[in-house]
Amino acid sequence: MRSSLFNLGLRTVFTAFFLTGVTALSPVMAHAQSEKIASGKIAAFDKSMIHQDPDGSYYLSARDKLGVLLEMEDGDVIGLSKIIDQLKASPTASPLEKVFEARLSLAAIQRTAGNFPASNEQLDKLAHALGPIADPERMVTPLGLIIATMRAGNFFLDGDIHAWAVAVDALRRQYFEPLQAFYHMPGLTVRNASQLDLVVSPDTIPEQSVTLSKGETIPFWQSTELVNGHQQINAKGRVTVDGEKTDAVFDTGSATLSVPSGFARRHNLRVIAKSSLIRDGVGHSPFATTQFVIVPSLNIGGTVFRNQIASVTSPDSPVIVGLQQLLKLSHVTFSKTGLEFGPEKALNCTGPFVLATFRSGQKAWLMDIVTLNGSQDFTIVDTGSNMPEILEVNTPSLTPSLRQHAFREHSATIAGEQTATVAVEDSSVAFGTQQLMTPVRYKQTPAHLRPLLTTAILNYGTIQFDRNSRVFCVNLQTTR
Repeated sequence: MRSSLFNLGLRTVFTAFFLTGVTALSPVMAHAQSEKIASGKIAAFDKSMIHQDPDGSYYLSARDKLGVLLEMEDGDVIGLSKIIDQLKASPTASPLEKVFEARLSLAAIQRTAGNFPASNEQLDKLAHALGPIADPERMVTPLGLIIATMRAGNFFLDGDIHAWAVAVDALRRQYFEPLQAFYHMPGLTVRNASQLDLVVSPDTIPEQSVTLSKGETIPFWQSTELVNGHQQINAKGRVTVDGEKTDAVFDTGSATLSVPSGFARRHNLRVIAKSSLIRDGVGHSPFATTQFVIVPSLNIGGTVFRNQIASVTSPDSPVIVGLQQLLKLSHVTFSKTGLEFGPEKALNCTGPFVLATFRSGQKAWLMDIVTLNGSQDFTIVDTGSNMPEILEVNTPSLTPSLRQHAFREHSATIAGEQTATVAVEDSSVAFGTQQLMTPVRYKQTPAHLRPLLTTAILNYGTIQFDRNSRVFCVNLQTTR
């Protein structure tokens, strides 16, 4: 179960920030410091950073030496704090290495806590400390590329799409195009830098805004179907999108707003970006090129979002309200009957708020700590999943006991028809000191994916979070 020591560790990391003075260079950059800059201002990029996908396309991969970006993708705040501690204690780390890795770690910690402006402040301090190394007008380096992509990702996560568009347009001009020319690869992409390509000028994208109400209750659509003696819960309630009233799924498993293609055509929504690298739900198979549009208004009760980016999905998909919107709300409570939010609503929550994100910000997951059969792990909180089991656990192989009652499951996803071997078994599930014996779904899959926490948990209690207060909780009302 979630130990008090683990909770204390997260809380300490989030609240006790410090400056190390300076942080780290990648080994490529360290090697290149004394070398002549190649191709004008391109520095520290070499052929070892180029890789090929199975489809034959080439991409460039730039990561930091100590794994800060990997820890951020896992939402591992304790791992990030350990990197800082190791740098402080290291007798061999250079001052430049300490500058880069420690400052990058601080930026990642702030992002993981949901404080995107503070993360960008750390990145700005890092760029200032690095001087010309992080200034693309003087030098194009892997370190500068990492800083610039992470800064753009923070804008995206914060829902500031105008600022994000300006940042990714600068990335294209200052990094992507010079690197394509340097490597003589017009189709070269930068892995994890951005999954979206702008198709309009950033100047034409309007500013985003939100007007928050003091308190709202949005009833969920109620299902009469019982599974395992419990009601199937759909986190779906009434909203108004561009003046049209419709039902929407409030989905912590999605990064952005989504609208079906028929709605986008009917409302003549303007396409601002395209992507062929978006994946369904929690990272399943990629699907065909996706368009992203600007939605002029989204009303959730009396709260109004303006000029939101939205992915365009299949005609039969629901409207989805994602993390960009949900993280703007305060005192958020998901219950069996509906969604509540606003400063006037009660918040009984002290657990740490944790986001796992790619540096681009276009993939993000709200995380919680769960103990399954005595083993502790992070789980992705996915209120867009209405499966009857509270957890879906992805595993490379099923145990002998699970194989005895496994079955083949066919499902339709945005990537097409999917088939998987699945077994359901009663398991011990704990959130902190609160414990349940409940059916858990185990799915055999070769991909390494975190367990999913579904809306079935709302049969037992509530999910609460508040990004500004940096808290998240699963509050069980019944233990078994």
